[in-house]
Amino acid sequence: ANGLIESARYAGFTAGPLLAGVIAATGGTRAALLVNALSFVAVAGAGALLHARRHPERSAAPDGTPDRARDGLSALWDDGVLRVIVSTTTLALLFISATLTIEVFYAKDILHAGNGGYALLVAAWTIGMVGGALGLARRVPPAAIAGGVLVALAVQGGGVLGQTLWVF
Repeated sequence: ANGLIESARYAGFTAGPLLAGVIAATGGTRAALLVNALSFVAVAGAGALLHARRHPERSAAPDGTPDRARDGLSALWDDGVLRVIVSTTTLALLFISATLTIEVFYAKDILHAGNGGYALLVAAWTIGMVGGALGLARRVPPAAIAGGVLVALAVQGGGVLGQTLWVF
C-alpha cells in the first residue's frame, strides 16, 4: 500500500508541474489555479467515499498496558542510529522544503526559464528522486542503509548548493 501511494505521489510530482506549465502557458495562471482547485475538490470527494473496513482497537503492550504515542518517539530516541537518521532527515526536510518556495523565482527570474522551464526543473528533481529510489534502494545492504541515507541527504544538499552557485 505504501509503495502504491508513493508511486502515485511521484507520478503526480512529475506530471503535475508539467501539466501546470502547459495549462499556465496556454490558458494563463488563472486556468492553472482553477484546475488545481478542482483537483483538491476531486481528492476531497474521493476521501468522502472512503470507509474503514474495521473498527479501530486500542493496542496494548505484551504485559497488557495500553500503548502510548510517546512510546514510539522513545524507541526512536533510544536507538542511536535512528536518533541520528531521524533528526538529520527531519532537519534536511525542513531546509530542502524551504527551498521549494523560492525555486519558482529562481527558475523564472534568475535562469529565465519561464513556466515550462520551471515545470521541467521540478519534473527532473522528481525523476531523480524516483530513479534513486528504484535504482539504488535495493542495492544498498541493510547494514549500510543509515550511511546511505546520509549520503543521499548530502547529494540533495549538494544539488541545492549547486543551484545557488550556478548564479555566481
